[in-house]
Amino acid sequence: MTRRGGYQGFQYVLYSRAEFFVKVFTYDAASVAAISATLSADRLLSYGTLATSSSDERTALDLYVWNAGFAGALFGPIQAVEVAFRNSIHREMSAIFGTPVWYSDYKFKTASPHLIGSLIEVAGRLTREKKPVDPPHMVAGLHFGFWTQLLKAGPDGNFTRKFWNAGLSEAFLHYPGGSRNHQGEIRGEIMRLKGFRNRVAHHEPLHNKRPEAEYERILRVSSWLEPALPRWIEHHSRCRKLLVTKPISSPGF
Repeated sequence: MTRRGGYQGFQYVLYSRAEFFVKVFTYDAASVAAISATLSADRLLSYGTLATSSSDERTALDLYVWNAGFAGALFGPIQAVEVAFRNSIHREMSAIFGTPVWYSDYKFKTASPHLIGSLIEVAGRLTREKKPVDPPHMVAGLHFGFWTQLLKAGPDGNFTRKFWNAGLSEAFLHYPGGSRNHQGEIRGEIMRLKGFRNRVAHHEPLHNKRPEAEYERILRVSSWLEPALPRWIEHHSRCRKLLVTKPISSPGF
C-alpha cells in the first residue's frame, strides 16, 4: 500500500509490522517487573506506566524500545542537516569577511564578544589533541549553539546588519520566497530543530513530541540549504518505516 506523503510529495511506502523486521522480546511477569524497576517508574511515566497491569507495562516497554530505535535512526538525518548548516554558515561568513578564518577577524570579535569563549575553548582542545587549529577543525569543533547564535538579531540588531544582511542569509538560499526577509522564521525553525536534536542526544521521550512533524522539519530545513539533500536523507533513513511501527501507548499518553 502506498500514499503520497513526506517532504515535497515524495512517494514512500507504508510498511506493516510484518514487512519491517522487529526483534520480539519474550516477556514474563518477572522480567516486566524487573526491567520496569531498573529503568524506573519516573523514567517510564511518559510511556504509559500510570496503568498498573503487566500488559500495560509491556506496552510501555515496547514504546520505550521503539523510542530508542527511532532516536538512533534520527542520528543520520540530524548529522546531515547539522553539518550542512554549519558548512553553509561558514561559507557565507568567509565571504563576508574575506577570509576562511573569519572567526579570528577583529570586526567579528568586536561584534560578538560573547562567542569568543567558544572559539578559545575549541582552539585549546585542538592544540591539546595536537590537531591543526585551522578552519576545517574549528568548524567541526564548534557546537551547534555557536552557529545558531549567528542567526540572532544581535545587540541593537548588529548581527542582522553585519552578518545576515551582509550575506549570511545566502546560507539559506533555497528558502521559499527568499531568505533575506525571513530571518526570524528561519531562526525559529532552526531553534526548534536544535531543541529536538538535544532531546534525541539526551535520550528523552520523542514519541509524544510529534516525531513525524520533527522529521519533516529536518527535511524541510535541509532543503533550504541544498535541494538535493532531503532526497538523499530520505533514501538512507529508516525513520519512515519506524514511524508506522510505533506501538500505541496507554490512554492519555
